[in-house]
Amino acid sequence: MKKFLTYQYLFFLFLSHSVLAQQRIIRGVVKDGQEPLPGVSVLIKNTTNGTVTDYDGKYSIAAKEGDILVFTFTGMQAIEKTVAKENIINITLEVQELEEVVVSTMVHINENSKYITSCGKRVERLKGIGKYDSRLEITALDSLVKWQSSIIKTSKSVAMIIEKERLHAISNFEYQLDFYNTLQKTYNLCANEAFTNQPVVGSGTAFVISEQTMITAKHVFERSINDYAIVFGFQFLDEKKEISSIVLASNIYYPTKIEKEFEELDVVQFKVDRTFPKSIPILEWENSRTLQKKDEIYMIGHPTGLPKKAALNADIIDNSKLQFFYTSLDSFQGNSGSPVFNLCSNKVIGILVSGQLDYEFNGSCYKTTLCKYPQCLGEKVVRIENIIKN
Repeated sequence: MKKFLTYQYLFFLFLSHSVLAQQRIIRGVVKDGQEPLPGVSVLIKNTTNGTVTDYDGKYSIAAKEGDILVFTFTGMQAIEKTVAKENIINITLEVQELEEVVVSTMVHINENSKYITSCGKRVERLKGIGKYDSRLEITALDSLVKWQSSIIKTSKSVAMIIEKERLHAISNFEYQLDFYNTLQKTYNLCANEAFTNQPVVGSGTAFVISEQTMITAKHVFERSINDYAIVFGFQFLDEKKEISSIVLASNIYYPTKIEKEFEELDVVQFKVDRTFPKSIPILEWENSRTLQKKDEIYMIGHPTGLPKKAALNADIIDNSKLQFFYTSLDSFQGNSGSPVFNLCSNKVIGILVSGQLDYEFNGSCYKTTLCKYPQCLGEKVVRIENIIKN
């Protein structure tokens, strides 16, 4: 018996040694010419295992011989390196020649593309409010056109986050919103900017993921969640661009507690005071890594606290990062927490958390920021699969 146990011990010792020998720590430095490059994504190909380089461009990752390491960084040519016998793999990335994409707070301009051709569709593209602005009122979408009606449906599950003190009860069934200032007065915008006469009300955007749960960007809740309310249906009711300051009590929900907090991703999942009716559907989601660069996406939200808007004609700029991807969405401050959708499936693929500077001063007033990729990295979106687990 003792002899058998000795053989058994030696067998498992050999087996464990063999497994450990397969995987080891690979280290190295990634540079841009002569300088170390922080923030480079280092991913084992065809897996979700990866890391990023630190401030000194250094990385370490557990890998085995034959694994392929993929090094990616926005604006640089990606490099693949197969792990062989060495334990040190140093990489130098070179600038990638990229097509020029003009952006307005990261709007992707499709000037020469009259049609949407994603996912086997060929439908006429909707133009935004301006040449460099792809935002639209929800009422601009046609419910009789299938792909547009799908966006109208998803928009019903997106709401505005507002400070409670901006709601005033006028009866048991109705509340009035404070319309303090227009967008132009709030930001001292130039007269020719979009939506200048619309009221600024909200603090951010949230969306429905279960029968009593919503998601938003963590930084939207600057105070206790008990100081906020969630308002559904704050949007123009017709193409005449008339909006009411009266909100039905049935369209107002109150956050009760934070269920999950993702500090490093700037995302929170929170519960509201009651379940949602069937008229507010639970949004479906899918893995954002299934999308390719240039796949079309859209976003629903409340930019700068305005009535609800759809931002169309956008795509993914960089899908190589572990926790985030970058887009050409036309987003503004109040879009924090907005859901980002795959245009083909109308499923949520991410949560917008940050982006480029919204406005810049021209000497007398503020105008929408214009920049070109890759000088602008794009609007940052947290991958939904990192928040909602199967």
